[in-house]
Order: sequence, then structure tokens, then C-alpha cells
Amino acid sequence: MENRVDIYPKELPIVATVGMVNVTTPWRHLDRILEINTMLFVLNGTVHVSENGVDYEVNKNQVFFLKNRLHHYGKTLTQPGAKWFWISFIPSTTPICADTMYLPKLLTISSPDKMHDIIAPMKKLYNSSEPFKAQRLSGSLYQIFFQLLSQPSKYEVNNAAAIITPKVIKMLKSQIKDKFSAKLIEDKLNMSYSYLGRLFKSETGTTINRYHMELKVREVINLMQTTNLTLSEISDKLNYPNPYYLSRIFKKVVGMSPRDYQHQLYH
Repeated sequence: MENRVDIYPKELPIVATVGMVNVTTPWRHLDRILEINTMLFVLNGTVHVSENGVDYEVNKNQVFFLKNRLHHYGKTLTQPGAKWFWISFIPSTTPICADTMYLPKLLTISSPDKMHDIIAPMKKLYNSSEPFKAQRLSGSLYQIFFQLLSQPSKYEVNNAAAIITPKVIKMLKSQIKDKFSAKLIEDKLNMSYSYLGRLFKSETGTTINRYHMELKVREVINLMQTTNLTLSEISDKLNYPNPYYLSRIFKKVVGMSPRDYQHQLYH
């Protein structure tokens, strides 16, 4: 989804670096754009980072993912006492498909000690010359990913965002063949759309409208892969205004046109 790191569950991630930061003087996040994804796990304090104009506060026992090829920088100083692990890894080269999974943007860890017990040995292993280091690091990161992906449904059930977000997603999935309707969501959940939007973005890192847009594109991809429907027929089936509009949205989400995507699949 928007600004969320995608992974392909049938391939192991490739770890680039593992390290720790311990802030002793006020520190501002570097202004940069990297080709790699980075995961932060905060042990103490609060880390301030901005990504493509969105400001984030990452607190103790939270995990945050910085997505590759986006602009990262610091507006607010991170204060002394903040401490965190980082793991950078190579983005998946598998084209977005029905099996693609998206890591949470920002998540409070339900078992921070267990997370620490995975990452601390990774840091030690990264700085070693032990055999099969790369493969072992990949396996540990894979374990982290699926620990994170399995957590939200059972953790922080008293948190409003964690409760509301699955309801919104379920409704969006039911509207996948329809035009986006903020009013329908408001009426069904009996809450203002602006409030729902704030809760949803705090949990997912993206807007409700964008999430619905990307759900539809994923269904386009599914239909392209599993049927012989033309783009025009897919456009009609999913109630896009026309195939040209579908193509524009597809390119906005995937980064290439439907035609180029199909070419990448079959060649």
C-alpha cells in the first residue's frame, strides 16, 4: 500500500546492514533517498523521522519501516536517550501480484523482549565472519516479518485504530467492484469520515481512498493473471469509468502501465 514495504512470501529477504543507534546529543535524521528498505525497532525514547512529507514519531517498543526510493529527513530533533536497532534490506524484485504482502508501517510490538532476542543476535552475526551468515540473517528477518504480519489481529484490541481499521478494510473489500464512497463508509460505521481517516492512517500509513484504489488494482492484477479478459472487460467488471482511467490508476499504484506489467509477466 502507499509508503508500505511489500514482500513476496515465497522469497527470503536479503539483509544489507544491521546496527544500533544510541543518541547522546540531539540528532536529526539524515536527509536522503535510499534504494533499500529499513526497519527500525526502538528500545528507548522517541525517534522522529519524516517520509515524503508525513511526520512520524516512533516510540519505545515500536517498529517502523522506511520505504526505499522515498525522501526521508528529520524535521524534529531526536533527543538524547533514544536508542534503536536498524535492519536494512534489499527490496523484493518480484512484481506485485495477488500473493504480495504489505508490512505494517508503524506497529507497537506485543512481545518486545522476543523481538529484541531476535535482532540482538542478528547484529552480532552481521558483525561476525560465521559461515552461512547471509542465509541466517535472511531467515531471521523473514521470521520478524511474519511475526509482525500475524500480530495486529490479536494485539491492542482496546485501541480504537486497531478496532476500526479491520472494519474499514472489510467494507472496502466489499466495495471492490464499486466506486469509492466516503458517505457509505460514514453511514455504515456511524462515524465521521475525517475521524475514520485519521484512525485508519495511524494504523496503516495510508488513506482510506488510497487503500481502496490499491485493492482494486490488486484485483485487476488477479484478473489479468487468472482470466483472458481484456483490459476493457476488466474495466467494466470493476466499474472503472473507462480503460484509460484504469491504466492511469494502475500506473500510479504499480509504477508501470498494465501493458508493461503483462509484458514483464510473460517475457
